[in-house]
Amino acid sequence: NQGWPVALAILAAVAVGGFIGALYALLFNRLGMPSFVSTLAGLLAVLGLQLYILGSTGSINLPYGSNLVNFGQLLMMPKLVSFALAAVPGIVMLITGLRTVARRRAANLSAPSTGGLVTRAVVITVILELIVFYLNQARGIPWMFGLFVGLVISMHYALTRTKWG
Repeated sequence: NQGWPVALAILAAVAVGGFIGALYALLFNRLGMPSFVSTLAGLLAVLGLQLYILGSTGSINLPYGSNLVNFGQLLMMPKLVSFALAAVPGIVMLITGLRTVARRRAANLSAPSTGGLVTRAVVITVILELIVFYLNQARGIPWMFGLFVGLVISMHYALTRTKWG
C-alpha cells in the first residue's frame, strides 16, 4: 500500500518473518521460555501488530496481473509433465533400492527381496498416477505444488544426506 515494488515488499516481509523467528529462538534458547508460550503469545502479539499496521484494509493483496500471482494461482503443469513427474518417485525408489540390495549382497549381508522392492515401487507409482489422473480431470496440478514438493525433497536431502543436517 506504500507503493513499494512487489519483489521488495515480499523480501521485506520475509526478512521481518525471519527476524520474528530469530526472536522466538532467542527467547527459547537464552531465556528458557517454553516454546508453546512463545508461539501462542508471540503469534497473538504479531497478529495484533499486523492488524494495527494494516488498519481497516485487513490485508495487502498482490496485484492480480503479477507473475507471482499467476504462478501461484493460474499456471498448471502440462498433463504429460505431471504424469512423468508422478512416475519419478517410484523409479527413484526402485533404482536406489536395487543399488542397496546389490551393495548389501556384495558385502554378504541380508538384503530385502527384489520382488518386495518392485511391488512397493509399482504401488507408489500407480497411486501417484491415479492421483494425477484425477486432478487432471479438472484444472490440473499447479506449478506451485511442484515447487513445494521440490523444496520439501531438497530440504529432506539436505537434512538427512549432508553434514549440514
